[in-house]
Amino acid sequence: MKRILIAAYLIVAAVSSAKAEPFDLRGIRLGITIDEFKKAPVPSDHSYAETRVYCTEEEIPLAVSGFVSIQYPRGNLAKVGGRSCDFAVKSEPGDRSFDRVHWNIAGAFTQPVLGFISDPDQPSTYRLAAIEMTFNIGQWDKLFLAHQRKYGEPTDASEGVVQTPMGVKYPKITATWRNRDSSITLEQRYQKVNRMRIVYEHSGLMTVFRKRLIEADAKAAGKL
Repeated sequence: MKRILIAAYLIVAAVSSAKAEPFDLRGIRLGITIDEFKKAPVPSDHSYAETRVYCTEEEIPLAVSGFVSIQYPRGNLAKVGGRSCDFAVKSEPGDRSFDRVHWNIAGAFTQPVLGFISDPDQPSTYRLAAIEMTFNIGQWDKLFLAHQRKYGEPTDASEGVVQTPMGVKYPKITATWRNRDSSITLEQRYQKVNRMRIVYEHSGLMTVFRKRLIEADAKAAGKL
């Protein structure tokens, strides 16, 4: 009987995994196109007088603040010709300028980086490959518990220690949730002891992204 129950559980788990969609953040699902993103609701609990979406390679008016990183993506996203997008809002009808939205993530607020890359089968179509965001370390418990309630226990979890240049040691936890098409990773002590990071990744698109990044780096190295 015990073996039958275990086998039944494994079958149910396999079926559930096979049907699982890529993870989403506030309804923004990994793998969507830029056009689909532009139709999504603003991930905030506030009401705004006006909302827009701006992306890389679009003309962003001077009256829109905080969009330099969107207009000119930096780092690895720029190397592979990726794009980024985010919401711009006017809080009041008389406001002269738009501001980037602070997303409400389980009661913590941040301005995430959304990385879109061109679909390998449809180069003119850009899809959401990853969402990266950082928070003060004081938000760790709240954000970890929110993911745990929604997705259950992490697929993988590890504990470590980080040490400052002064020799002070702090604990570090890394937890990852996975399904067939995507993953979510929560990382304590990211680059600074008082900062944490969350990354949502689309597995297939990130495989393409990393391959393109290797090719871009190899091409750059050939210019010595």
